Amino acid sequence: MLSVWAQDYPEVEYIIIDGGSTDGTLDIIRRHEDKLAVWVSEPDRGISDAFNKGIAKSTGHLVGILNADDWYEPQSISRAVQAFLDGAEVIHGNQQYWLPDGQGGVIKDFTFTANQSKLSLEMTLNHPTVFVARQVYEEMGLFRLDMRYAMDYELMLRFWLGGKKFVHIPSIQANMQLDGASDQNWPKAYYESYQAKRLNGIGWGSAYPYYLKMMIRTTVARLLPRLGLGAVLIWFRSKFALTAKTK
Repeated sequence: MLSVWAQDYPEVEYIIIDGGSTDGTLDIIRRHEDKLAVWVSEPDRGISDAFNKGIAKSTGHLVGILNADDWYEPQSISRAVQAFLDGAEVIHGNQQYWLPDGQGGVIKDFTFTANQSKLSLEMTLNHPTVFVARQVYEEMGLFRLDMRYAMDYELMLRFWLGGKKFVHIPSIQANMQLDGASDQNWPKAYYESYQAKRLNGIGWGSAYPYYLKMMIRTTVARLLPRLGLGAVLIWFRSKFALTAKTK
């Protein structure tokens, strides 16, 4: 919330969609509701449903989405707005990932540099950095409710294959803590990514072998640190990753 209010772009319509929290979230929201355009707290049908509710309640020309543990860098919104005014329809940037420090805080882990040219292979964008023109949602639809982990990839792939103009901002636009839903359930997320390709017209002969490749690659990448082979992991990522991850 603080990262949104700290932005230098004044015309921000801030909407919070909560899934019926009982952990003190509503107390925080109520204390700051004078700074919110809309807020809702009610059960939903998953992350996609919450995203879609927020988009439906928004009225702006450009829509960005942050999850509860994401935060923007300063000037992220103004940079996105400028790209939109220059003709972009889907704007995205780089992202800093963080790990718990064991004392209630977080420490930097790595920076993820997006690569939109490889989007037809896998999710090479950072969804918290993404801003989408409202007209794109109106034309091409919202998040699929039947996807729980790769809903953002399916949507971005749909927009990419639909010919929308993507623009990459070459700076850190947002921050995210690791161990989110897709990190914890990565095999299911990869299978949904395979399904996303098939739903958007990518053939089985291309989509399924790449799904197997992703499963093997991630299994190896998660195993190497446990074996004390961190240096090998750095080499492995440099050879096989489609995006740059730098410390």
